[in-house]
Amino acid sequence: MTKKTDDATPTPEEIAAAEKEGVLERVKEAANTQKMDELKGEDPKGPKFFNLFGTNQIEHLTDIGLDALEKAIDPKADEPLDENVVANLLALERNGKNRTDFVQLLMKRLKIKGYDELRAQIPWAGGPDYTNDVTAGSKL
Repeated sequence: MTKKTDDATPTPEEIAAAEKEGVLERVKEAANTQKMDELKGEDPKGPKFFNLFGTNQIEHLTDIGLDALEKAIDPKADEPLDENVVANLLALERNGKNRTDFVQLLMKRLKIKGYDELRAQIPWAGGPDYTNDVTAGSKL
């Protein structure tokens, strides 16, 4: 180890250690930034939509009925719901009741064509490759 001649002047070993620490910090920061870009949907290779925290605040929209939901997500409405809100509604539906009509309506609004694309764009949307058909079999 090189002996210091002045308290204000770092030794070559201290300089090398500081440079190494700086590089490690930049690598960590770049990884965090890339992960945030993926979560926000800004990574061109990542999902298009991002997961909203507090989706329980929009969960009630999955119970308002198909016609009301269609009006709520209509992009031509006065105050249309953001695509990320619609994507999170789709994830809630897929992870919950998984009703065919609702899933198809939300996928149509987001221009998602199939379940493979759905899993790629909204990875937190669970559910199997099928949906639950809830149409009435009879008038009962």
